[in-house]
Amino acid sequence: MENNGINRHIIVGTSGHVDHGKTSLTKVLTGTDTDRLQEEKKRGITIELGFTNLTNDKNIDISIIDVPGHERFIHNMLSGIGGIDMVLLLVAADEGIMLQTKEHFEIVKMLGINKGIIVITKKDLVEDEFLELIHDDIDGLVENTFLQDAPRFEVSSYTGENIDVLKDAIVEMALEIEGRRQEPSLTRLPIDRIFVMEGFGTVVTGTLVEGKVSVGDELTIYPQMLKTKVRNLQVHGKKAETAFAGQRVAVNLLNVKKEELERGNVLAPEGSMANTMMIDANLEMFKSTGRTLKNGSRIHFSFGPAEILAKVVLLNKEVLEPGESGYAQLRLEENIAMKKGDRFIIRFFSPVESIGGGEVLESNPKKHKRFRDDVMDSLEQKYVGDDIQVVEQTIKENRYRMSEDDELMSKLGFTFEQWNMAKEELIKSGKIVDIGSGISIHGEALERIKGISSNILDEFHKKNPFAMGILKEEYRNRISLESHIDKPRVIELIIKQMIASELLQDLGARIELVGYKVEMTDDQRLLSEKVENKYLEKGFEPPETSEITAEFKASGNIVEALVEQGKLVKLSPSHRIHKSFYDEALKIVNDTLDAKGEITLGQFRDLVGSSRKYAILILEHFDSKGITVMKDNKRVRVVK
Repeated sequence: MENNGINRHIIVGTSGHVDHGKTSLTKVLTGTDTDRLQEEKKRGITIELGFTNLTNDKNIDISIIDVPGHERFIHNMLSGIGGIDMVLLLVAADEGIMLQTKEHFEIVKMLGINKGIIVITKKDLVEDEFLELIHDDIDGLVENTFLQDAPRFEVSSYTGENIDVLKDAIVEMALEIEGRRQEPSLTRLPIDRIFVMEGFGTVVTGTLVEGKVSVGDELTIYPQMLKTKVRNLQVHGKKAETAFAGQRVAVNLLNVKKEELERGNVLAPEGSMANTMMIDANLEMFKSTGRTLKNGSRIHFSFGPAEILAKVVLLNKEVLEPGESGYAQLRLEENIAMKKGDRFIIRFFSPVESIGGGEVLESNPKKHKRFRDDVMDSLEQKYVGDDIQVVEQTIKENRYRMSEDDELMSKLGFTFEQWNMAKEELIKSGKIVDIGSGISIHGEALERIKGISSNILDEFHKKNPFAMGILKEEYRNRISLESHIDKPRVIELIIKQMIASELLQDLGARIELVGYKVEMTDDQRLLSEKVENKYLEKGFEPPETSEITAEFKASGNIVEALVEQGKLVKLSPSHRIHKSFYDEALKIVNDTLDAKGEITLGQFRDLVGSSRKYAILILEHFDSKGITVMKDNKRVRVVK
């Protein structure tokens, strides 16, 4: 099998106060000491993230992350906990719940982790009566949370008591967890370590949160937009051809230097992510924090391994109190690549402490004004809506950018199947229209453009009563300007859709409303007849358009209208000829060519009875139409 018999990949994270036994527990569960750094050995605390594997007979790849508990290293804890499927919340029996126990648990809840086990460590250090007090404290901590009814074990890493029972419980819970999405288009690896291996070059590590990656894959590093290729892969220290979502991965990259990368960068397929310095989000303050968050506050924004300074713009409140939530726009001081649904933590600016977190609702929004009902409605739809509602709202807000479906799908973090199922339902209900080339437009936006189109054409016909339609180029420019869509290809697709839906009629060089008829007043009709009669009167020596407009004190539109009606033919930019004389001239040329195979300027001039000037004008027009060609001062028929 492609996945080597493994049916799922699960990340388990330890969480709890410093020195509550996370590293010791990980060692007795897996046989691996994650305190691999000399400084960590010396100080007895975990500084960097430690990773090891929990062997089992259920074909589950279970990685355990030993995350730091010391306050100075809380950032490293956030790096690891972002990719966790299940948490082991540790409380030492000899100390009970501490400040960082609460902070870690708040972070775990905020990041959407909903599976876990409570582990009371160091059981061998206390009497049973004291353990009852610890259980009471834990009950208060986890009440009305995902851990309220979670399995709970009292263990000792020193004596080994209940370690095997805990291990079995971890495996059983891992069986209940849904596998992560593995579509290659979703592949995303937040980078938490960067180093150089002699003979191989740059290596990055991280938890593959979605998708899968294989040797030879061409990927992009965000936000720098560096293109690279996977040279080698390791999963849990062993060489692999493919790594899957939920695994800890080391990736050997080609054509990238260590100095070009930073912790928090993201490795993903080209075009699957978008950089941003602004996000819309639902923010929620920790109940346990002693801080409030005011509009305009600067914060530390933590997303996986990345930490960026940001300004908070509260959109529906002036301040967030502990335990409160609200919609906000976070304006970041650096670029980052994120998707809708990503979860993050916010930390107070100074002193730095975790105070809350949230969920991304829009990864590339426009700037919002505060306290606007339409903005609140949109954010509410994105926060609580199902796939269909989210896709509809996303397409509705795409009415000016007119990005392609693939770009919107990537921004939402949707799979192709997920997007298309929602899109098909919206098309069936008439809420969106697929205009081709991978672009969808919301029905309301299309109706707005149809209204703009009707206004443009109504206005044109009022000013140009003799014209059958507006020139396409002028129409395109007006539609683009008034709809605020500056993508010519999109404008062309919208026009084609309106033609296909029989709203517009394509007249070749011009566009008009279906069913429109040129309706002249009696005076206009009389003027049109006079102009036509003038061309009939002049015959093979037609007047210049400027002469007509001057004589009849009319615009050139009346002449163009006669051309569109087929009563006149355009010979040159300045001359039109009546269709009856044009047809007669063409017949004379064809008859002469049939009889003699050639015709001279003099012959044609004499046959039509015009001056040399007008004979040249007519013959050159025939040349331009590919009817005749000049050869040895004579014209012959063009051979098709």
